[in-house]
Amino acid sequence: MNSRNAVTELLRLYNKNDAFRQQIETYSRQMESGAFKFFRDMLLTMKGVILADMFSQGFSELGAADKDVLQRTYYQLNQWIDFMVAPMKAINEKKDRLVQLNANTTAGKSRTT
Repeated sequence: MNSRNAVTELLRLYNKNDAFRQQIETYSRQMESGAFKFFRDMLLTMKGVILADMFSQGFSELGAADKDVLQRTYYQLNQWIDFMVAPMKAINEKKDRLVQLNANTTAGKSRTT
């Protein structure tokens, strides 16, 4: 799985695998219930910790290469946390972005031909 497009890969799996789709939909319903509130709150707390670190003095003092590595890592973690908190939202947003990208690409080709 390409880590830069992890949600895209999950979307492909969601579209191709009925068992995976059913599991994601079940998980999504559970995340919306009160039973998973603690888990969801912990994931959102992790996002807060990441954000606090990115605005910290220590982060500001890092060299460019170290900042780049951390920013890329935090971006990936944020993508995964968003998916774990609301998988259907992440899948639908990715689906919408891919449709828009495809429409823009198709429109650009028709203008140049």
